[in-house]
Amino acid sequence: MNLEPLRGLTFGANVSGLTMHEINAGDWSRIEVGLADFGLLRLRGQQFDARSVAAFARRFGELERDIGEARGISNKG
Repeated sequence: MNLEPLRGLTFGANVSGLTMHEINAGDWSRIEVGLADFGLLRLRGQQFDARSVAAFARRFGELERDIGEARGISNKG
């Protein structure tokens, strides 16, 4: 896996050499460090469906289905 800073920007990096469906512990550690270092990671050429996006996002912590509801704001009338 490689991280290359985005040209012309003050933050962000492209991630290459990684298949999101086959992330190992070492790759995940580099993703976390890269996110802390660059603030934004761009993952090009990945094939995501709703389940794989949710699985990837869960690695950052528990998911919230309705952010407004989690903050005590109801949009149910």
